[in-house]
Amino acid sequence: CTDVIKYKTAQLFAASCRSAALLANAPTAIDSVLNAFGMNLGMAYQIVDDTLDYVADEAVTGKSIGDDLAEGKPTMPIVIAMEKADDASREALKRAITQRDIEQVGSVIDILEKTDAIKAVLELGKSYIAKANEALEGLPKSVYRDSLEQLTSFVIDRNF
Repeated sequence: CTDVIKYKTAQLFAASCRSAALLANAPTAIDSVLNAFGMNLGMAYQIVDDTLDYVADEAVTGKSIGDDLAEGKPTMPIVIAMEKADDASREALKRAITQRDIEQVGSVIDILEKTDAIKAVLELGKSYIAKANEALEGLPKSVYRDSLEQLTSFVIDRNF
């Protein structure tokens, strides 16, 4: 699951961050910092986004609860719940994902809560945010660096 995130969302974020360095003809060290920042921010963003699919307020996010389930996507919350769940819950999760059964979203959310999968996924997201902020230490202090740090806060705190 992390490989999908890495090669999809995180690469997009990294490329977006690096483009600023490339356009400014910044030194290679700055390019590397922004690449690391973007990769980690992208990982955190997607992990949190996958979590919001099960816990967010639809009116705030505009995203329907259970969209990933309806598409049969075993996102990080499901993967972690599968690792922690008992056999019956694991089978229920497999069935809901393979059958793309949106009617089971309530049961899936119950399993996510029972296994503390949401909490574990958010901790994983926070670890990527910490790495992103650590990467920013390679940039001089400025309003631009401050803005990037604020962006990391937004990514991890949105709608929780």
